[in-house]
This record gives sequence, C-alpha cells and structure tokens, in this order.
Amino acid sequence: IEEKTSYGYKRMDPYTKLFEERIIFIGTPIDDTVANDVMAQLLTLESELNDFKSMKSESAEAIELFPLQPAFYFFNGIANYQLKSYEDAINSFEAGKEMVFDNKPLKVQFYTNLADVYHQLNKFQEAFKNYDAALAEDPNNAYVLNNFSYYLSIQKQDLEKALKMSALSNELLPNNASYLDTYAWIYYQMKDYENAKTQMENAIKCSKREAPTLIEHYGDILFRLGEKELAMDQWKSAIEKGGDSEELKTKVETGALKDES
Repeated sequence: IEEKTSYGYKRMDPYTKLFEERIIFIGTPIDDTVANDVMAQLLTLESELNDFKSMKSESAEAIELFPLQPAFYFFNGIANYQLKSYEDAINSFEAGKEMVFDNKPLKVQFYTNLADVYHQLNKFQEAFKNYDAALAEDPNNAYVLNNFSYYLSIQKQDLEKALKMSALSNELLPNNASYLDTYAWIYYQMKDYENAKTQMENAIKCSKREAPTLIEHYGDILFRLGEKELAMDQWKSAIEKGGDSEELKTKVETGALKDES
C-alpha cells in the first residue's frame, strides 16, 4: 500500500495499515475472554502509536468492564504518566498492583512505575520504597538498579548502597553508556573523582552519540580534578551538542561550578 503524507509517499504492508486504523480481526465468537484480549491488543497498539489520550479513555472503559484485570490498570497508569497526570497514574498503579498474583514481572512493573511517578513528584522516599519493593521481587533488574542508584546519588543519599547497585547493573548490562554515567556520577558524589573520570570516559566511549549530559558531567569531573581549561572545553562542547540547561550555560559564563563561582 502507498499512502500520501506531508513528507511524500509512505509504503506499508496491509497489516500495518490495518494496525494503524485500529482494525482487529476476530476469528472466533466474542465472549469475555476474547473481549479482554481484544482490549489488551487495542491498548498495546495505542501505546506503540503513542496515542496516550485514547489509551487513557479506553483503558478506563476496560477497567469498568474488567475491574479485576490488573493489566488495564497498568495501561491506564502509563497513559496518565505520559500525560503528566501523576496523581491519577499513582491511583491506577496502586490499585492494579493489589490485583497481581503469580505474575512477578508485572508486579515489578507496577512498583517500578510507581517509583518513577513518585520521583517526578519529588516524593523521594516513596519512590525509594517502591524501588526497594521492585528489587525484592527481582534483585537483578538492571533498569531498576540503575534508576534507583542514580536517584539516590542525586539526593546524595545511601551512596554506598547506590554504588553497589550501580556496579551490579553494569555487570548485568555491560557497556551501557547510561549505566556507566550513573556509576561515574555516584563516584563523583562520593568525591572519588579519579574513579568518576575513569567510568565517565568509559560511558563516553560506549555512547552511540555524543550525549550532552555525558559531556557536561565529564566537564564537572575534570573541574574537580583541577583541569579547568579542559572542563570549559567539555561544557562548551555540551552546548554545541544540544545541551541547553541554565546550569550548563552558567558554567560556561563563569568558568566554574555553581558552588565555586
């Protein structure tokens, strides 16, 4: 199939076109099980299309029809999270996780997303409690280990615990630039700048693109090590690569970190 778009013509197979038009074929009589499966397919589709408004309203309808199915609460929570309706997201995740039995991965997803939402609301202790709960279910979840350890480092809280979790996440998923950045930043917060430099250089080597956040962090580390000219070069490079935070601009203007300007 060829379809004209504002960018020209787009080619797609018929099944992709049906998928985009939300057309689902059902080859069996409809009962509650089939209806449940169809709703789940539709919500998965909307998630993949980033249509979170439709996902929010239709998952709410699914909850009314199937109030004991935790997956629909999960979809509703994700939609509200993406739409920045954080309190509604928390309500859905909290309700849904209580209905999960014998499905550890789904339970972990509920705890993890609760932690992420609470962090968005600056409710850090609630976030950390849910990350702990996720790790109690799945101690080797690299995503949770990384996020938890990074957020602890931002708060300068339990840095030894954060370091151990970050080390494990990098063992589980080596050569991941984001995870190595976390590892480096924990060392930075611990004032172990040499190890921070080593891990940040590893992160930059593993990065598929020159991420401005990594470059800025590298500049911060170099500044702490007394390499101020090289630090300035990194901060300027971070801006050239797309970094636009006010804090980064201030570093370039003053030639120093905030607490030393």
